[in-house]
Amino acid sequence: MSRKQAKHNNERKNPKGKVSTGSLVRAIAKRTGVTQVDTDKVIKSLIAQIQMEVFDNNNQVSLVNLGKFWRKEVKPNNNEIIKRVNSSKKMKPKYALTFRTSANIRHELANRVKKDSDSII
Repeated sequence: MSRKQAKHNNERKNPKGKVSTGSLVRAIAKRTGVTQVDTDKVIKSLIAQIQMEVFDNNNQVSLVNLGKFWRKEVKPNNNEIIKRVNSSKKMKPKYALTFRTSANIRHELANRVKKDSDSII
């Protein structure tokens, strides 16, 4: 397979605007000089640690210049409400991982959008 075909296949798997974990690992490894295997381990352990802190320990995780992760209870849908009414056992609440970007990222994004809109005019 030629490079052009491989690039085309990769673009179909990951449409523009979406970054896969593998490409993120390669970029970070290249930038830091750490091996891709070690970078992948760090990213996976960071995600696992965030999940453990949020779901198991019910803690809020704040990463400076990135944002906050926390646990939020998901409201039941109509089918779940009917099941709860008809069931004698108490159903466990469901939770979702919630993320809010930091103010720095929001300001940076707003500035980039403004620059892009200024260049169009």
